[in-house]
Amino acid sequence: MSILNSVIKLFVGDKQQKDLKILQPIVDKVRTFEATLSTLSNDELRNKTIEFKAKIKEATKTFQDQINTLEIEAEEAEIDRQEDIFSEIDQLKDESYKVSEEVLEGLMPEAFALVREASRRVRNERHFDVQIIGGIVLHQSKIAEMKTGEGKTLTITLAAYLNSLVGKGVHIVT
Repeated sequence: MSILNSVIKLFVGDKQQKDLKILQPIVDKVRTFEATLSTLSNDELRNKTIEFKAKIKEATKTFQDQINTLEIEAEEAEIDRQEDIFSEIDQLKDESYKVSEEVLEGLMPEAFALVREASRRVRNERHFDVQIIGGIVLHQSKIAEMKTGEGKTLTITLAAYLNSLVGKGVHIVT
């Protein structure tokens, strides 16, 4: 059986290696933002959060406007019509969520670099690349297994910050 596994790995590759090939370009992008962010003042770093939130809000504004209009319409509608309106609202919320996820994916490298820089300034702890990979995996709603001492607490700050930009709660379970 081990010969078969070796042959399969030779042609197909190891899943972990494939995953790392996908994640490494994101880690590389995080590094590209480091030099720029390190020159910013603390206030300028804080303003980046405002900028990120504004990008998400702008991308989802149309959906939110439609939802607000439908909520007003639902209050005034007959009961049998309300169910259709609430269904439409749910659909718009799903679409808005998808758009905000796309924006978060685009913001991820810069946001992770921002957290890395803030951590360096405040705690004198810089996220290692393996922790950046862990943050990406957690943001993707996957499980990141890390050994004792590999910095799980520092890792989760990346995904927690990124997902908090949407303005909803973030739960951390360890």
